[in-house]
Amino acid sequence: MRSTRRSIWSSGRAVSSTILFLLLTLLSTTIIARAADDADEGDEYDVTARVVRISLITGEVSLKRNGNKDWERARLNTPLVEGDAISTDRDSRVEIQIDARNFVRLGPGSVLKIATLRDEGVALSISEGTASIRLVKFDRDHEYFEIDAPKTTLAAEKRDFIASMCRATATCV
Repeated sequence: MRSTRRSIWSSGRAVSSTILFLLLTLLSTTIIARAADDADEGDEYDVTARVVRISLITGEVSLKRNGNKDWERARLNTPLVEGDAISTDRDSRVEIQIDARNFVRLGPGSVLKIATLRDEGVALSISEGTASIRLVKFDRDHEYFEIDAPKTTLAAEKRDFIASMCRATATCV
């Protein structure tokens, strides 16, 4: 009687092991197939694209994505890319983090468009309001930073560059 119980128990254990093995094989095959699908989607991504983010918001700030006609509400940590525009209300402010040490801050009633955002450099266009730029980590030999206003263009020429209150009316202090 004992040998019959052992053989039934052994065969049950073998069946359980086989089922477990098949289940794990099935799950790993699905994961591999999903990884292959994700890799196909990644082919459309532009490897040279650069992204900045909204690091601080006070009040109502709006965002218009490149190619869109409608403005949407901007949110903290929203990524911004080349062609995006950002606008502040009359009692609002926003800070855009270019990288770890470089920032652009917009004052109330400002409109800024990201004209160029590449590894070679950044070009911004302010059509209304004020912007304060802080470039601590900047190497003019390897990149450029420009901000255009209606009557002037400001380009960074030094390693440590701080432009305070560059107004769209072409007055830079």
